[in-house]
Amino acid sequence: MPISRIAVGRAEEATRPDALKAAVAEFISTLLFVYAGQGSGMAFSKLTSDGAATPAGLIAAAVAHAFALFVAVSIAANISGGHVNPAVTFGAFVGGNISLLRGILYWIAQLLGAVVACLLLKFTTGGLTTSAFALSSGVSVWNAFIFEIVMTFGLVYTVYATAVDPKRGSLGTIAPIAIGFIVGANILAGGAFDGASMNPAVSFGPAVVSWSWDNHWVYWAGPLVGGGLAGLVYELFFINQTHEQLPTTIPNYNNVSNSYCLAWAGVPLQEGGISSGRENIALFAGVRTTKNIMDSGGLKHSINSHSSDKELMKEMGSDKYGCSHYRRRCKIIAPCCNEVFDCRHCHNDSKNSLEVNPLQRHDIPRHQIERVICSLCNTEQDVKQICINCGVCLGKYYCSKCKFFDDDVSKNQYHCDKCGICRTGGEENFFHCDRCQCCYSNLLKDSHICVERAMHHNCPVCFEYLFDTTRNITVLRCGHTIHLDCVKEMERHFQYACPVCSKSYCDMTRVWERLDQEVASTPMPQMYQNKMVWILCNDCGETSEVNYYVVAQKCLNCNSYNTKQTRGGQTTCSPRISELVN
Repeated sequence: MPISRIAVGRAEEATRPDALKAAVAEFISTLLFVYAGQGSGMAFSKLTSDGAATPAGLIAAAVAHAFALFVAVSIAANISGGHVNPAVTFGAFVGGNISLLRGILYWIAQLLGAVVACLLLKFTTGGLTTSAFALSSGVSVWNAFIFEIVMTFGLVYTVYATAVDPKRGSLGTIAPIAIGFIVGANILAGGAFDGASMNPAVSFGPAVVSWSWDNHWVYWAGPLVGGGLAGLVYELFFINQTHEQLPTTIPNYNNVSNSYCLAWAGVPLQEGGISSGRENIALFAGVRTTKNIMDSGGLKHSINSHSSDKELMKEMGSDKYGCSHYRRRCKIIAPCCNEVFDCRHCHNDSKNSLEVNPLQRHDIPRHQIERVICSLCNTEQDVKQICINCGVCLGKYYCSKCKFFDDDVSKNQYHCDKCGICRTGGEENFFHCDRCQCCYSNLLKDSHICVERAMHHNCPVCFEYLFDTTRNITVLRCGHTIHLDCVKEMERHFQYACPVCSKSYCDMTRVWERLDQEVASTPMPQMYQNKMVWILCNDCGETSEVNYYVVAQKCLNCNSYNTKQTRGGQTTCSPRISELVN
């Protein structure tokens, strides 16, 4: 239950540098948001000489608040999570994503930001009134109360769906846009009734500066109830229940290592002061259930707060080391040249580059790797999954046969004994064909054409060895294999035949029909009308004698135009196929 993950926190947390930086970020973002949103309303009033509210004014307010919130969330996301709203902070607290003390620190910063923004507006506009939120004629306090609950529920639910949910994937990159859009839409829906606050800070700032508190409780109670309900509902029904609660105390790490120091802040991880994680665009990243530990090189690592010290060390640095090919916490020592590389692909790229003497180019014998170096403590050791010095896990996936490490277990790696290497995609989804001597998807088990050692050759387009490539491979109708992106590159150049056997690898029926029409509309000159030639069909392999056509020659057996002349004239492939598929 989400309620079990609620944490009060320790008093020391509110005074830590990272927490203070997060509070400053919330202050600045809220100030900018309120200044732009409230300022747009004051500007409209000035332009209309304090005239009556109009649809144009409502639209202007919605657009201004949507744009301003998008910016405010974006600029604070990597520092504080970009709450910019006490109701969002409260929803995060109810869901166990932020401690109570840190949430109070955020509230103070947000409220101060709103007040300062309104004071600046009053000064910069020459004393114009910063209007407090009020109910429209005919709208009761209970109408407004329900309005605020529903609108804030939608806002905080959107925050959870696009920014908090660990399953959000790349959706997290558009979280600020989605959050700005839902606020703008809610203003269009509720602005004419109660002003559509959804944010106690937005209501508090103008109320303080104008000292107008009529029905002010509505703009606190409604958003807090709506935000809390959204956090509770999303956590209860949609968040993976394997998440653990926030820590309420800070454990003792004295027995971990003298080279490590505690750096718990509950904020996104940073390296050298610059955001380093892919998840940092998401709100509350790193606040949920992790602690940060800083190694001797200054890099913070996220670790589970409820595991034993030994388990904490295993998780340290997860997904923070490696290369463009793999995420792992070790480097390999190549047995062939005794040099250190991040992985075998890094070795092969380096040792087979054009700058290397052709006589010295070589690939690493992967199964002969015997020594690795821990990326965290730089200890050289035999190939093992756990570092013998610092106890860190060098790779969440480890194969002792291939001497292979990878922290990204979402690939569903498995070792195929018959292939002799590790593959991705999940062992249950693939079968090994003994004749082709490679693994294929189960979808091809009863339909693929066996080709001896089908992947034990170079790609016919890019010439990269297919058997152990990291790129996606596809099997053509003829049974030959090729990189999927190479097939797409061929299609961009209107090539639809296998580069190995020349058979068509897709349904060409419509192309052949168009060629039939072109042949019928292109009569041959009198001197060629009785000319006969022998052709070989690349699709069915049959030879036949057909009438010569300058457009193309059609196979009498399968009606394909994927043919070439063998006798009776110059041997050429059909010249019009690539033009017709254009």
